[in-house]
Amino acid sequence: MSTAEKIRVAEAATHWRRRHAGPVVFTNGVFDLLHVGHVALLEAARAEGEALIVGLNSDASVRRLSKGSRGDRPVVPERERARLVAALEPVDCVVLFDDDTPLALIERLRPDVLVKGADYGRDAIVGADQVEAWGGREGKIREIRDLFQGLPFQLTFPVDQFLERLPDEGDLERGTSFAENAVAKARYFAKRGNVPTLAEDSGLEVDALEGAPGVFSARWAEMHGAGAGDAANNALLLERLAGVPEAQRTARYRCVVAYLETPLAKPQLVEATCEGRVLAEPRGTGGFGYDPLFFSLDLELSFAEAPLPAKQRVSHRGRAIRALVEVLVRRAG
Repeated sequence: MSTAEKIRVAEAATHWRRRHAGPVVFTNGVFDLLHVGHVALLEAARAEGEALIVGLNSDASVRRLSKGSRGDRPVVPERERARLVAALEPVDCVVLFDDDTPLALIERLRPDVLVKGADYGRDAIVGADQVEAWGGREGKIREIRDLFQGLPFQLTFPVDQFLERLPDEGDLERGTSFAENAVAKARYFAKRGNVPTLAEDSGLEVDALEGAPGVFSARWAEMHGAGAGDAANNALLLERLAGVPEAQRTARYRCVVAYLETPLAKPQLVEATCEGRVLAEPRGTGGFGYDPLFFSLDLELSFAEAPLPAKQRVSHRGRAIRALVEVLVRRAG
């Protein structure tokens, strides 16, 4: 597909979106004077799902929003901005919008995941309430940032430091345990960012499958030649559990978080789990990964059915990060 074919009017984008069953991610911006920080944001957004739509402010929209300031924006006209953004590998679709905000476009496209930079407060994210109302979610960056809200720490992500995704990042999750992967990611980004670093690795462990998919959760189907992505992973899980009675479909999400003060420091590790079972069919439209099939015993809902605050309260990732926060607070005090 040429880059120009990725640029769609709203109606065409709506039809394109309906053809994608996997999680569709939406982000938006002006993207004037494209730089590496924009690339890092778009790479992080694309990693949250299986397709990425970028809403791009039209020239008229940008002029209204910049009225009263320097008044010289946009520097790059909309057609060129759209073509440049479409040329980036993480981007699957670009849609121009004339309104001051992308709310109408979000309501029309109904994305599964909404992503903005980590510097945006929850109240400042246009469309967050609407996306959550139809079962979608905000990106993992927001989930983690919410857990640190009100604490005496300044939290930044690779995108905030303009750390674009490099090819060697694909090797960071090749370990044989969650702890090994979490430490590898923490050391890698501690070296690149030169700041104290937190990283996590997590996955689903199914008792009837002797702990599989486990550390290979994200690429389980791909490893077995059964496709790639969330839909393929879920289909393989159901196939492997065909005929297994409900009482024997016990499972848990496990998360290990690693924290490093410096690249060569001894890691602080915390671990947490969330117990449940694997359903016989998907339930709910929110979440990601195996969430539609994971029934939480705490919530008595699938993770894909649960409101985000409820999921954060009991999830493996939320529990692990809160445990680490307690350690860091004690150190700081």
